Amino acid sequence: MRSLSGAMRLRVATLAVALFVAVTAAGCSASITIGATDAPTQVPGNITFGTSLDSKTWVVSGASTTFKTTDTIGWAARLTDSAKSSTLTLTLATVDSSGTETVVDTETVNVTDQTDDIFGHIPDTALGALGAGTYKMRYTRPSDGTVLATGTVTITA
Repeated sequence: MRSLSGAMRLRVATLAVALFVAVTAAGCSASITIGATDAPTQVPGNITFGTSLDSKTWVVSGASTTFKTTDTIGWAARLTDSAKSSTLTLTLATVDSSGTETVVDTETVNVTDQTDDIFGHIPDTALGALGAGTYKMRYTRPSDGTVLATGTVTITA
């Protein structure tokens, strides 16, 4: 993992707080059962990003991996397994051109129903506010370190 300059650390810290507030305010989980009506883009283990998200079915519309800084972006993470934990860890990292990841933020996601296997975030401007770049997101079960879903999104100016 590489180090960030003082100015970049301040920018990342400020934006990480904005992301934390957005994630906390919007609520990142739902106690729902996923069945045959899943959108085809919601493949187990993948985080699907989009411009719209149905908070009852967690179906993503406007799915893409590239957005502008001004776009509203939400996501649905279809886990490879149920949460099986009272919390999950949501990690966001920048990815540079060589593939090196630098963690920007790590948040605890409270899980209401440990049988849940899909989590989401209602679209807002928090990811775009991080600025142009490529970001990797992952949901991990803290008890055993299992990565349950990952996704990569690119933000352009």
